[in-house]
Amino acid sequence: MPQDKFQLIYELEKEIEQRLRKGAYVSNETDQITALHLDNLKLTFFPESILKFRSVYAISLANNMLSSLPSDIQVLRHLVRINLNGNQLQGLPASIGELSELRILNLNRNKLEQLPESIADLKKLRELHLSENALRQLPYRLSELKSLQIIDLGYNQISKLPAEFRDLEIPFKWTYDFQDYGIYLEGNPLISPPASMIKEENQNEIRFHLENSEISAVVNKELKCCIIGPAGTGKTSFRNYLTDVPFEMLPPPTQGIDFDRVKLIKDESEVELRVWDFSGAPQNLSWQTCFFTGRSIYFLIIEPEQIGELKIWLDRFGAIPGAMRLFVIINKSDLSPLFEVDREHLSKRYPFISAIYIVSLMQNIGLEGIIPALFRNIQTFDMYKLNIPVNWGKVIQQVNQSTEPIFSLENMSPLFLSFGVTKPEDQESILELVEDLGIASKMNSEPQMVVLNSWLIQTLTLFFNSEPLRARNGILSGEELDMLLDGLLTEQHHREYLIRFLLEKKLAWSDEAFTLFLPDFFPKEEPDFEFDFESATKLVVPYKSILPEFITKMLVLLLPQMKDKLVWRKGIVTQQPENETISVYTVDN
Repeated sequence: MPQDKFQLIYELEKEIEQRLRKGAYVSNETDQITALHLDNLKLTFFPESILKFRSVYAISLANNMLSSLPSDIQVLRHLVRINLNGNQLQGLPASIGELSELRILNLNRNKLEQLPESIADLKKLRELHLSENALRQLPYRLSELKSLQIIDLGYNQISKLPAEFRDLEIPFKWTYDFQDYGIYLEGNPLISPPASMIKEENQNEIRFHLENSEISAVVNKELKCCIIGPAGTGKTSFRNYLTDVPFEMLPPPTQGIDFDRVKLIKDESEVELRVWDFSGAPQNLSWQTCFFTGRSIYFLIIEPEQIGELKIWLDRFGAIPGAMRLFVIINKSDLSPLFEVDREHLSKRYPFISAIYIVSLMQNIGLEGIIPALFRNIQTFDMYKLNIPVNWGKVIQQVNQSTEPIFSLENMSPLFLSFGVTKPEDQESILELVEDLGIASKMNSEPQMVVLNSWLIQTLTLFFNSEPLRARNGILSGEELDMLLDGLLTEQHHREYLIRFLLEKKLAWSDEAFTLFLPDFFPKEEPDFEFDFESATKLVVPYKSILPEFITKMLVLLLPQMKDKLVWRKGIVTQQPENETISVYTVDN
């Protein structure tokens, strides 16, 4: 016998600890509740009491803070519409596929990275809204949902559509139109089919590409792999572990970034890692973070005694756009055998963490699960086994083998044309792939340039570790800069590119006299200066932590207003001539 309507409402209000506003529920003629509207209530959990509303056919929980759905949601078997737009869902239960009457499922603006295969069991589904999530792959069985009229996939991380999508009868489209039906894909880094093809909406060409994508493409099995962390934690030893080099007690320290390649094979799978071994020297950190890109594998190596720095590093990774995988490796467990971390708390707060291992590289303890976990993770990684059009692959190969480290996009035009890559959107996608694979970096300021990372990183390492830069506290006159570059670079356009890189990445600022200012080398101590702190207007912005590279960029933005070269590593005195205002900006510990 169904429960009394008012008893159900009472239980729901008690669970969520707030009264429902007028219009929050709808009843039918039999006095059963058929719809619930619980938007904007700041709910952090799915109220279990909702599962007692067995007659409900529409639920809206939009703009709350839900992170999961109950595993027994299938008890709401009459559900036709559910709106979960604007929550924090990171996954869906497999039981969602048992909502056999569901027609409209709105999951826009969540944090979904993948969909359960069971979603393909929703045979009556007409609208599936998934825009603004973190999806990288889609279940091929979605093509079985013949009732679908709208699939909104905008602004995810999808680079490849399943070949089976050719069987869907609705058109492929780029820009969302709520008045029309289709598969909407705007804002995705599409490669197969190319975004340019979707934008032209030539349905026959798109379906032909999907039909033949496996034939006319090369399969990418390369991934960029970054080994990072503080100095002296065993990053090079971990690289040696990956590349099957015997453990060395005191390996030579990494100066900037060392490169290596390794092919790993497990069962029938293989992956080739482009390994980047980052130096942990503080003077290199700001420029090194310019090479922290999404669609990469990261190994953070840290020691138990440095666990206080872990949050800073994890916050640093949280700022990286795009999909990534992070493995936390806590080395030297032999020195702290009882050490442990709250893995559940860290994984929940930082969902990009794939696994946490406590190991001893010296004694070969705790390492056995790392490679299997790596292979499990890359199976759902969009860059792995990505189908790249054959002609795109040939362009990438030519860039990788170039003897000239710097070339403009204009100079690349003959290369693109020689392999039949004529559309600007496709050329842009190739350059993004080149960056994702760690082969080269792109400069966006005019004229657009592409530079091989091997040359760029070697040059930056020499520059940032040069004695004149340290001796002059990061302030080099035009003449001093020329003298420094004379010993590093012979080609004038190479010098110009280095300076452009420093300026564009907010690592440095140059005044009209060509004096170059690099905040990473400013004096640590605050200089003496007169300022009426007592009567000055004060503005304090509290932060739990501020990354050093953020301070660098902040100072670069303020340097044009600098007064009398009053600068230090965590502060600056500025002057605005138009209103004679003098300000002091400083970051306290």
